[in-house]
Amino acid sequence: MAAGAAAYGATVLAAVAVLLLAALGAALGTSGSGIEDLTQNYAGSAPMPSDFWAILSLPFLLAGMALMGTLEVRLESSFFGAPIEFGGTLWFLPLALTAVAAAAQWSFGYLSERRAPAAGAGKRWLLSAVSGLSLAMIALVFGLLFTLQSAELGTTLHVGSVSVGLFFGPLVLGTFTSWWGRIFHARRTAPAASWPPLASLLPACQLFAWHFVAYAGLAGLGLFVWSIIQGGVAAALTAPLWLPTAATWAFGIGHLSTFTVPEGPVGAGVPELPWWSILLLVLLALLLAVAASAIWQLRRDNRPEALSAWHSWLLLPAAYLAGGGLVTLLSALVFRANGGFLGSFSGGVGLAPWFFLILGIWGAALEASSRYVAPWLVPAIPAGLRAKLAKGRTVQHAPAPGFAEAPAAAAAPGLNETYAHPVGVPVVQDAAQQPQPLSAAAKKRLKVGAAVAGGAAVLVIVGVVAYNVLANSVFAPERQVERYLDALRDGDAGTATQILDPNVASAERVLLSNEIFSASEDRISSYTIRDVSIEGGTAMIEAELVQDTKSTPLTFVLEKAGTAAVLFNEWRMVSGADWNMSIQLPEGQSSVTVNGVQVDIPVPEGNGMFAPEAAVLPVFPGTYIVEPPQGSKYISYGSEQPVTVSASPAESGGAGAVFEAGLTEAVSTDAIAQATAHLEKCLAAKEFQPEGCPNSAFSWGDEEDYRSISWSLETEPEYQVNEGRDGDLRLYAAGGEATVSYEQNVAWGDDEPEWEKHENDVNLYFDAIVRIDGDKLSVEFE
Repeated sequence: MAAGAAAYGATVLAAVAVLLLAALGAALGTSGSGIEDLTQNYAGSAPMPSDFWAILSLPFLLAGMALMGTLEVRLESSFFGAPIEFGGTLWFLPLALTAVAAAAQWSFGYLSERRAPAAGAGKRWLLSAVSGLSLAMIALVFGLLFTLQSAELGTTLHVGSVSVGLFFGPLVLGTFTSWWGRIFHARRTAPAASWPPLASLLPACQLFAWHFVAYAGLAGLGLFVWSIIQGGVAAALTAPLWLPTAATWAFGIGHLSTFTVPEGPVGAGVPELPWWSILLLVLLALLLAVAASAIWQLRRDNRPEALSAWHSWLLLPAAYLAGGGLVTLLSALVFRANGGFLGSFSGGVGLAPWFFLILGIWGAALEASSRYVAPWLVPAIPAGLRAKLAKGRTVQHAPAPGFAEAPAAAAAPGLNETYAHPVGVPVVQDAAQQPQPLSAAAKKRLKVGAAVAGGAAVLVIVGVVAYNVLANSVFAPERQVERYLDALRDGDAGTATQILDPNVASAERVLLSNEIFSASEDRISSYTIRDVSIEGGTAMIEAELVQDTKSTPLTFVLEKAGTAAVLFNEWRMVSGADWNMSIQLPEGQSSVTVNGVQVDIPVPEGNGMFAPEAAVLPVFPGTYIVEPPQGSKYISYGSEQPVTVSASPAESGGAGAVFEAGLTEAVSTDAIAQATAHLEKCLAAKEFQPEGCPNSAFSWGDEEDYRSISWSLETEPEYQVNEGRDGDLRLYAAGGEATVSYEQNVAWGDDEPEWEKHENDVNLYFDAIVRIDGDKLSVEFE
């Protein structure tokens, strides 16, 4: 029970330290005056005294997660009488705290074995199982005690880490680490032959453990430095929560494992590694693999009878296979969220489930390398380092061809094991002794082998670098966006439409020609790729376009569309920005001139029912000069209109040209001329009421009583040409005055005629229909 209590207590204390560091990092990275301001920012209120129990529970919840418990959050309430539930679960190991618990159990097992050695392997396993069981029971008890339960105003909140994993996780972890501490002490005080099944398997497991620790340590150091550069002190202080898991993921990626990321917002939050970092991780894996094969060659059972056994080939692959499964399990993040009536989703983040198979292949490669490559490398290791790696063992064998015969040497006092080395492998006598000089032939073969290996490595590196350079430049998704934006900048409409098709009919593509677009002004002058996000087969590229010194952000979406040049992905742009220009023409007109090119404008369906509709056509950002349709002597459609299409799609919607039919000055001039001629003809008449004329005077009696009738124009009428009530074009004349002069017989009956001169004033007002037929104008007087 003491072992479990000590391990659990150490884990809780470590959790307290981690939480304090995380809170300090968050406070330093948040504007405000410390922890209280931080709480107010996230909770919306200052800390309350009732929050003490919640804060006290946090280390125990985190310790439960470290011991493989599943964190569960559940909120139950009701909505108009209908019960609803929100919540979720999270299985994630803060590996730093898990390591603290494992180290405490190991230390307790080691000290217990030193104080009272167990009598036999069975009792050792039993004591270790009791230690693990005590840790599991204590974790369950404190997990139950510090489960958060709250019920207020019909709402119930539950937060806890008690689960099946919180029992079996500490049981397995505590049992194994306690047994490992006990066996570690026992192997130092008793002959290794007492445990023949473990004599070969334990070194293989130890090799994997040290291999993993070395890789994760170096990769973690790089990640830690990178996180400080990117996130500052906050990232550094929160590193105990995320760095061990991130370093484990780096171990998997460097050893050629894929990385599983769920779709949706959770997956979008996982950063993409640049190609050069993946290359460094792979190179680190290769270097440490070479070192591990050399260490394995020094520390394994190298007796010929041991090496010739078929099962000797399985020890290292088995250790790496099991280690890969353990690494994948412990570094996984699995979640499930339930949104009530909003639905639920689940997923996981971590190494590929089949990573253990990949690592088993690495173990087989290390085994082969330790037999056929490492023997040629071991003599080059400095004697002092070789002695430490070999733990002082003496290896003896017949010298390989080309190597000098080494004198026999007895095992040094206090050494545990002596192995016979396989024939054909370089001589390594006492580990602390300097190796014999190589012969000229051996040196030559070593140089040739090193040159071949180095050349192969250089070719592999050059190939990987070349592939990544091409994949991230020529064949990268952002390269398609760059080609598209280059086309927009250079006025190349053909390339732009080839990359992102507007998906409209041919008749609507009239403005997407190189001749029109290249002649436009104010195209985008420059652009910048701001962010590249690739998730599965979809890439999102964020760019910033500059047009007339104004910046506009745009997002482009691309999808994988097969392969290019056999090895690379081909990306197809599926969405970006849609720019349009509207052109409205009078009824009966269907062509305009844009940037000097005459184009036919498709007439929208339903055009002319109430008013002409505008044709909305796809276009690219820029300024276009739109000239109206060709007019006539009497009809004009206005003057040219500059239209600027903004790079911002939201602003480009209002860009367009509107043309309306209007009358030229010639209409009034020619209509008035015809009206004046008509009036002159009417004034030349010798009668009181000329037919079809506006000058008309009243007379009574016989016509023989009137003579010498003549008309004269006193005041010229004012003319206007306007649209009439019926929609026709009419000429209106008003304000004119004419005088009619005549002689009248005023004698009665049969008397001699007596003629008197008279004059009458007559107002002139009239209207007429003006008809236009092409370049012909006629005025029809009623």
